[in-house]
Amino acid sequence: MKIMPDNKDRKLLSYVGFAARSRGVAIGTEQTLIAVRKNPEGVAVTVAKDASDRTKKQLRDKCSFYKAALFEPDVTSEELAKILGKLSVVSAAAITDKNLAKAAKALFSDNEEQ
Repeated sequence: MKIMPDNKDRKLLSYVGFAARSRGVAIGTEQTLIAVRKNPEGVAVTVAKDASDRTKKQLRDKCSFYKAALFEPDVTSEELAKILGKLSVVSAAAITDKNLAKAAKALFSDNEEQ
């Protein structure tokens, strides 16, 4: 698991928030898995650091198989829910808006080059 610096975390989470406000996000593990299956190159998956090991493995395996982008920022499921405007905890979300997903992937690829 690669931990991103705080500024990259904030930027990634701002993309998740923008996607939520524009309704370009799949919220929850099941909806995220469906989004990955439907359009793997057009999504960016975010998983909370306190998600269960089973959930993390499930998302890692699915994203690896479909070659979808997976991010594990330093954010709890409660914080992720707050960003998404939800009252209950959210372990995973997928940005389905193609422009925001592309921006999140570019942020990740910049992190890999450094």
